[in-house]
Amino acid sequence: MAAISHSRGVHSGPEARHRYRTKRAGLLLALVPLVATVAFGVLFLADRPTYLAVVVEDGPVEFATMAVYVVAVVLALVVARRRAALGDRLGTIAYVLLAAGFFFIAGEEVTWFQRQLGFAGPEALVERNIQGEANLHNLLGRYALHGAYIVVGLWGLGLGRVVARFLPFARPVWLYAPFAHRWTWFFPVTGYYVFIDYVGPVLVGALGPALQDIADGPARFQEPMELLLAFGFALFVLDALRMTGRPVRSGGGRPPSRR
Repeated sequence: MAAISHSRGVHSGPEARHRYRTKRAGLLLALVPLVATVAFGVLFLADRPTYLAVVVEDGPVEFATMAVYVVAVVLALVVARRRAALGDRLGTIAYVLLAAGFFFIAGEEVTWFQRQLGFAGPEALVERNIQGEANLHNLLGRYALHGAYIVVGLWGLGLGRVVARFLPFARPVWLYAPFAHRWTWFFPVTGYYVFIDYVGPVLVGALGPALQDIADGPARFQEPMELLLAFGFALFVLDALRMTGRPVRSGGGRPPSRR
């Protein structure tokens, strides 16, 4: 009886309760992007003016996406600094480049504040841009741009972990690809672009133009999907920061590298 009582005490103690709360919080966080995707769809159907006001060009969703990427820039630079302190040259370079990429995406998201600051932008760039704006991503065709999002989404969905495991220099794996439980943040943008570019046209071709509105999806639905992707990247970098930990500066030794 004493042994049974002791066993129950171990499994119901503070440490076990902490693990339970952590697991529950992680599950709830993983559900957020799926719930948000449904919520934006419902808002589009129930209150279209409000939906359009939220996803409009230079609206709340676009600026929120930019803000999340700016936070990701800072986090990535902190990770780079800590990997440098650990003597991890490849990890340092990777996260400096990642920070630069996040900065670029943040600027592109709001067209480098072109409309707010009132500058025209380089004439050659604006003339080639499909929206007449001073950004680079709109120089790409629809399928090239959407394809990039699909590839990035697939990386977060698990392709990144598979590839990293085959690359002996990509260690630890979590430094180069998101953890498996982060997949829900990368699924919406991947699913959306796969649907509107490939599944939707097949449905219209097979069942007729009556399905065109469904095949096109809600207007500007890419904006909330890209916001969820931004959060996915921020969580990926935050995980890397948490796993790297603070480098030991005195007392000798470095924290062990975790896979």
